Amino acid sequence: MTRASNNKIKIGVHWKNSLLIDIPPSTSPRHPKLIELDPNIPLNDYISKICDDWKILLSNSIHYALRYDDTHKFVTEQICYQIPTCQVFYLSLSHEDEIQDILKYLSSNDYQRYNLTVLERLKLAGEDETFALEFVQQNGLQYLLKLFTHDGKLNNYENFTPHLLRSLHNIMINQQAIH
Repeated sequence: MTRASNNKIKIGVHWKNSLLIDIPPSTSPRHPKLIELDPNIPLNDYISKICDDWKILLSNSIHYALRYDDTHKFVTEQICYQIPTCQVFYLSLSHEDEIQDILKYLSSNDYQRYNLTVLERLKLAGEDETFALEFVQQNGLQYLLKLFTHDGKLNNYENFTPHLLRSLHNIMINQQAIH
């Protein structure tokens, strides 16, 4: 169902730093925003405005995306105007940047460095089909499988393995959804 061009979608966007995105702290508060999306304006323009308003230094909007607050899926231009009004989102790294950041972390051979944060991020992002497919295409599964063979060397083994399994599950299920 296509919306009429004069029919704006009202959404809420909030700052969520629980995933420890590596962004320098701001001197200004990042208050939630109520935004009206206009179908004639690209989504990146809204993201750029949010970055500017929240004084995020790396304000090039291609590095950021909106994600559904409840499902953690990424919002794309293709689905942007199928969003029901009053939906809540949060600003995050784009799926491309999220993949690169997670892969950089996973590719280090310092097994003592692993903690639950990267797997929590991967578990949430893995719920998105586009993220899952690209993660697999960039050989992300090889890094996760390598963790299984080295899991005895990890500091937090009993907490680590369930998160690793959940991350693998989300990636495998959602990358298959595209095929």
